[in-house]
Amino acid sequence: MSGWVFRYLLLYGLSVLVSTGNWFARRFGRVDLDQILYHLQQSPGALVKADSALVHNGISNCVLAPLAYALVLTLALASVGRLQRRYFTWPGQVLAFTLASGWAVHADVVMQPPDFSGQDWIATHYAAPAQPVAPAQKRNLVLIYAESLETAYGVDPLAGLPAADNLSFSDFRQLPGTGWTIAGMVSSQCGLPLKPLGILGSNDLGESVANFLPRARCLGDVLKDAGYHQVFLGGAARQFAGKDHFLLQHGYDEVLGRDEWVAEDPEVLLNEWGLNDDALFTQALLKLRALAAAKQPFNLTVLTIGMHPPRGYLSPTCPATHGDFRDAVDCTALLVRRFVQQAQAEGLLAGTDVVLTGDHLTMPASDMGRKLQGARRSVYNRILTASALAPNRRVIDHFDLAPTLLTALGFQLQDGRFGLGCSALGPVRCQSLAEDGNAQASLQRHSAFYDALWAPPVTLAGVPEP
Repeated sequence: MSGWVFRYLLLYGLSVLVSTGNWFARRFGRVDLDQILYHLQQSPGALVKADSALVHNGISNCVLAPLAYALVLTLALASVGRLQRRYFTWPGQVLAFTLASGWAVHADVVMQPPDFSGQDWIATHYAAPAQPVAPAQKRNLVLIYAESLETAYGVDPLAGLPAADNLSFSDFRQLPGTGWTIAGMVSSQCGLPLKPLGILGSNDLGESVANFLPRARCLGDVLKDAGYHQVFLGGAARQFAGKDHFLLQHGYDEVLGRDEWVAEDPEVLLNEWGLNDDALFTQALLKLRALAAAKQPFNLTVLTIGMHPPRGYLSPTCPATHGDFRDAVDCTALLVRRFVQQAQAEGLLAGTDVVLTGDHLTMPASDMGRKLQGARRSVYNRILTASALAPNRRVIDHFDLAPTLLTALGFQLQDGRFGLGCSALGPVRCQSLAEDGNAQASLQRHSAFYDALWAPPVTLAGVPEP
């Protein structure tokens, strides 16, 4: 009997490997190794809180279903007399698990070949952002990250809205280290990719790390030093993926998420990730009114979740016209447009730039991602600004967003550079990495300089700061 138990457990282990690889590929498609490592280092409790349905679905497909698969395989092989001991020798077991693991990794992870050039590519291209000269009349900023919004959807929520300048860049490319929500936020505010390299095994990233890129300088740091009050509103748990650590340690004064909305109203209607987008924009309008009345320059940042893959989360007040992901896209467009129109009608956007951008392209395995395979892809972006500066190119990436926004707000950047980014407005003496043919591979190389940006700050006495 013990032999049968062992054989069943072996087949169960193989079934778990294959089922997990298949489930991951169906849910997310192939993703960067850095993205997997980053999220593996988060507290499991944050994922359960953020998307319990995803966790339950993963347990059902990757843990429970293989119990039945292994039983069927065991009985089937035994019934045809092929369950022989030779299949379960140590070499056979090692080969089976190696093949199953190799298939799972190949199906789910985009692997990059090692680099032996010895060049620290990020260090070579990084411009340390000093505090730029602020304008005499500071403009406010409303920055909206729309989950997975890209131009291939054919929807433009801010098209035609009145503004002195209504800018967009037709080719917003997604480079490595920018393709998921927290990575899109970090790269667009700090001019850096999000990489877990150099601190594995000693510290956790994001939620569990004591310092989030403490040696980097980001958009929030610049605005804080210029006297801005900064608020972040999101529907999901603020702790997930370390958003709260990143934002609070880089200039934001308030970071509000799922827990705060539930504490304010225990009966609030939530989706699997958190607050629905219609309720989120209601909160955003209330906060905007308070910020506008305070007579202090401000940055209000909003992160939606309605278009979160794979199928999106339709807000209760939005119509279900198509019965698929397109409803979530139309809902986001409707809610953003209503928010901006209402804010303009109330005079809340006087002296304020409004920026709407996708946080990243939709995931390959999402309902919409599968339909867009082979299409021309660009992260959605639009800036409503009073700046008179003209775009200097049509191609940008996430790293370019912070310097472009600072330039639009009137800050003077040296040569237009900020981190790995280059401003897309006005005259500059730099080039976007989106136009560098080496950037795709080079960003994924190990960088000792990048690792050092994660090191704790040190006082003059050499003692780490608390």
